[in-house]
Amino acid sequence: MAADYEKASGNKIEYSIIPFVALQQKMISALETGHPPDVISFDGIQTTLVLNAWKGKLADVSDIVAPHEKSLSKTALLSTKLYNAKEKRRAYYAVPYKCSSEPFHVWGSLVEKAGYKMSDVPNKWDERWNWFKPMQAKLRAKGMRKFYSLGIQMTTVGPSDGNNTFHGFLLANGGKGLVTPDGKQHADDPVVREAIIKTITYFTDAYKQGYIPPGAISWNDADDNNAFHAKLILADFDGTLSTELAMWHYPKEFSECVTLGLPLGNDGKPMPAMVGVIPSIEMVVWVAVGGRGALWGAIAGTLLVNFGKDEISSALPSMWLYALGLLFVLVVTFLPEGIAGLVRAPGPSNGTRRFGLAFLRPRNAE
Repeated sequence: MAADYEKASGNKIEYSIIPFVALQQKMISALETGHPPDVISFDGIQTTLVLNAWKGKLADVSDIVAPHEKSLSKTALLSTKLYNAKEKRRAYYAVPYKCSSEPFHVWGSLVEKAGYKMSDVPNKWDERWNWFKPMQAKLRAKGMRKFYSLGIQMTTVGPSDGNNTFHGFLLANGGKGLVTPDGKQHADDPVVREAIIKTITYFTDAYKQGYIPPGAISWNDADDNNAFHAKLILADFDGTLSTELAMWHYPKEFSECVTLGLPLGNDGKPMPAMVGVIPSIEMVVWVAVGGRGALWGAIAGTLLVNFGKDEISSALPSMWLYALGLLFVLVVTFLPEGIAGLVRAPGPSNGTRRFGLAFLRPRNAE
């Protein structure tokens, strides 16, 4: 993708692909030393985006995001429009391109080995976690000596999973209003305070009772995945489907893993899902291929690009990013109005071309 952009623009890009946890460390180091890259795509933006927007260390990308506000969810806008304390104003400091929510990951095969059925899994928050607890003793009795029922991440090492697990419990206990959309904290609210106490109490009790691995107090975001894949834990609450997809090439293990959505909260009512927003470029390509001028064009672009992603990634996993970059360059060069432009009168193409190329913002192009 970078090579295609360099060829089309004449700009030189230095890029690297870095594992999730290491990227977090490199981001902080680069920002603190004053030598950051021009663009970073990172999943755990809540740990770095807000603070660095506050410090005035990020570029204002409002000219990219603002024209598409009507097409973006309220969560996406709230997550990326942040306050800059130096300039005393709010602006967009990330380009949102996808959302993710937290599912449960369960070894269905081990549930059955313990003598239970996945069809009986409870549909309330605490009841679901408690349902897994007695399976620990049964599986240990069958030879799984260092096995734990719960993959609850009692950690702030993260950067994301421990915080997300805490907020999952908080929401299930009715603590939705800890921070309201106006940015104010309400830890002194009796309802929120009680939800925090219940959350911390559940964590502490489950840990002291031995249902959570001792090392969970210092897990990073990869450690619970590793523990799950090693079948050291029965159930995990972790963002995205990466836990399952990492086993895609192992059909037996992949088929034994069960993904569950959110249960009801402890009050028996539907609980809100945490939705994380991630900035990058794939959404831009969806709209560029389909055409920004018509909703059906954007939908068609999304379907076509994702179909191509599935096909190419399945056959040649390492080639998808190159194909995406080539597609981007070809579309903005030869089909600036996208698919929708083929069925309507041609119009000016400056908007589409600028939206695509402005996103990359290389320093030596300014």
